[in-house]
Amino acid sequence: MRKIAALLIFALIIIFSAGCVSQSGTTQSNNDPLIGTWETIEPQYVSDTVYYTSVLKIENSGETLTNKYSDGTVGEFRIVWAKATENVYVIHYFNSFKLSPDGKTMTSNNGETFTGGNGFTGRWIQNIDKSAGYHFECVFNEDGSGSKYLYLGGKVTETPFICTEEVDGYLYEFMYLEELTISNGKMTDSSGRTYTLKNGVWSEDKAGKYAYCTFVFDESRTGTRTVYNSEGVVSSENTFDWKQRSETARDVFYHSDLMATINSDGTLTLQNYDSKFKKL
Repeated sequence: MRKIAALLIFALIIIFSAGCVSQSGTTQSNNDPLIGTWETIEPQYVSDTVYYTSVLKIENSGETLTNKYSDGTVGEFRIVWAKATENVYVIHYFNSFKLSPDGKTMTSNNGETFTGGNGFTGRWIQNIDKSAGYHFECVFNEDGSGSKYLYLGGKVTETPFICTEEVDGYLYEFMYLEELTISNGKMTDSSGRTYTLKNGVWSEDKAGKYAYCTFVFDESRTGTRTVYNSEGVVSSENTFDWKQRSETARDVFYHSDLMATINSDGTLTLQNYDSKFKKL
């Protein structure tokens, strides 16, 4: 269950992380203090027997974030980054699938391997021992859409995605996709929660002691999803691109961003990582 726990954490990061930077990135100064190679100071524990170390390699306009697990699994994300304020940065990471040179194996950015598909079309099934009790399958359609299926405990959970770019002929990238429907003055998200529009803000129809969510759509086809805690304080923000599927439906493509801060002692703090990073 180690991998599924880590994968679900990444899924939550995709949905609830904060910040925004365009896919093309922003060219930064060659002498920016963020540029270089950073490594976690302490191992990141997933369970009593499994942990991982992370290496963040930063170049002028991008590079990679690599997670190396003690069981031999390696997950790698391509990134672009932009400076927000002094010593504070936004790192946008790309979820990806990578084909082997012979096209017979596909590897996700979390280190999962799949077989069975034909290039970036068809159904790819995760290579995993049956004793794990779960597995993933990915289906790629010719129009660039697709879905990732989790089979766990007799249940099947589907997460749709859209392919956005093929890099160097072997890397395919995708973003989390959600369909919102609007009817009779109400907007409904994929989990069935409803929202009402007031002064340009779609606010969740959920009051009282629980956290709630809002959506704001810009004419530039971008927007922001904000989650508030029970006291009305912002707990997370997630930016997105969107397109109008029909008169009553919008597709929302969430960005995947992490905040990074260079501390006064020269270490780096990266959102969602328990350990600080040191520069190598």
